[in-house]
Amino acid sequence: MPSHSPLVFDTVSTRRLHAVLAACMAPLFFVAFLRWGWNPLLLLVGASASAVFLEFAWARGKAPWDSELAVWGALFVLALPPLAPWPLAVLGGLLLVVLKRLFGGTTGLWINPALAVWAFCRLSWPQFFARNGANLSPLEIFHKALTSGSLDGANPMASLAPSALDQTWTSSLNNHVFAWLNVNLPPGYVDLAAGNLSLSMIAGSGILLLGVSVWLLVARVIPWEIPAAAALGLGIPTWIFGGLWFHKGWFTGDVLLQIFGGSFLAGIFFWATLTASRPFCRKTWFVWGALVGLALFALRFSGLQSDGTPQVILAMGLLVPWIDHFFRPRRLS
Repeated sequence: MPSHSPLVFDTVSTRRLHAVLAACMAPLFFVAFLRWGWNPLLLLVGASASAVFLEFAWARGKAPWDSELAVWGALFVLALPPLAPWPLAVLGGLLLVVLKRLFGGTTGLWINPALAVWAFCRLSWPQFFARNGANLSPLEIFHKALTSGSLDGANPMASLAPSALDQTWTSSLNNHVFAWLNVNLPPGYVDLAAGNLSLSMIAGSGILLLGVSVWLLVARVIPWEIPAAAALGLGIPTWIFGGLWFHKGWFTGDVLLQIFGGSFLAGIFFWATLTASRPFCRKTWFVWGALVGLALFALRFSGLQSDGTPQVILAMGLLVPWIDHFFRPRRLS
């Protein structure tokens, strides 16, 4: 049966979209393999293979096969701890198929499937997501100081010893780039952008995520409006109000820490732009992205979560039908 109007032609096919997404996630898993060994790859294979196998067994050739479940499995694994047990990934892949069938297929989804399964696993087996020990990420240090009330003039980056890479590049940037702008880059931010301070699968790999995002945008796989609006929604309030928590005054917030210190970049380029659960038109993309950024700012600075990107994108997905309804395009006739 033909689809109902409006019908829009686009050169980006479903198969090409999934191929580009998979190619852009490949470097992330390669870096995770270099840092954490084989376990991230086992999680990837377990989630994607189990989802594809169950979908094939369920459909039994009655429906055309596509690669969306393999991509959903990879997106689910990106939100998992890198050393999570592989049966958790296999179960997550099976739950992706169940979720898809419950909603009547891809077109019936109004919630991010990868993050919905991640939330179920996190609530069911919190011991696999628990973080303990002395090695904390900058955002976790910020969250710990925020909840304990020890932020008087403190800087989360100051408590972390910079690596040799950070010292070399920070000195070079200050001498050859920022000196012209009369700005001094404090130590620690090169480690933050390079992912040296990250203890999760992808959080902190900012340079790599920005690199693959260029391909996603050039290939027109994701709309630029969602990441741009989300970055502004988080960055502007952080810059204006973020310094008040450190008793530094207005317009002194650490925007780089909030953007590069967690899974924010992965969220706005992969999870928030997923075609199955994002709004439909350009106007709603701006609204959706801005709401994600503002909600994430409120969640982090309230002390409820150290990162909170998956939780915010999942919760804001509940508003997608209302956003599409109230900000729908005007009729031409």
